[in-house]
Amino acid sequence: MKKTIIFTLLLALVAVATPVFAASSILKQAAAVCDASLNSGDAAVVELGFTESSAKPQNPFGEKVFEKKADGQTLIVTTGKKFRKSFCELYLPNGTQEDYQAIRAELAKQFNTDGVNYDDSVDGKPYRGEIWSDKEAMDNGNVSDLKLEGTKLASLFIQFSAVKFRQTQDRTGLILEMMKR
Repeated sequence: MKKTIIFTLLLALVAVATPVFAASSILKQAAAVCDASLNSGDAAVVELGFTESSAKPQNPFGEKVFEKKADGQTLIVTTGKKFRKSFCELYLPNGTQEDYQAIRAELAKQFNTDGVNYDDSVDGKPYRGEIWSDKEAMDNGNVSDLKLEGTKLASLFIQFSAVKFRQTQDRTGLILEMMKR
C-alpha cells in the first residue's frame, strides 16, 4: 500500500513537471539554433541538424526556412532581416499553451521581469503574446542588456495561438522570435 502511494505520487510529480521540462528544452533549443543563426549564419543552422526547406517563409520578414524533427516535434526555423536587424524564429506547430506558460515563466525569471503583454486574445480567439526588449535598443524596452545564451538581443517575442489568424500569419502553435541587437 505504501509503495503504491509513493509510486502514484512520483507519477503525479512527473506529469506536472513534464511541460516545464519540455519548455526548458524548447527554450534551450531555440537559444542554441538562434544563437548559431544570428552569430554564425544559416550554415550553422544546418550544422545543428536542420535541413533547408523550399517552403515559403510564413513570417513576412523571413528569407530562409529550415526544418528538423526532434523529440517527436517538428521544429521550423525562419531566418531573415526585420527592421534591418537579423532575426531568427523557432516555430513549433504542435506547441501547447502549457509550453507557452512554462517558457514565459522561465523567461520572466531569467530577466527578472514579465514581458510586455502583446495581446491576451484577439476577437475572442485564444492567443497569448509577450515581448521582452532591450532598453538601449528600443524606446519602451523593459530589460537592461537583454541576452539569451550570450547573444545580445533587441527583442525576444513569444506567441501561442490555438487557432489560425492574421497575428500569427495563420499559424497555430508556439512561436519564439529573437531579433539581434
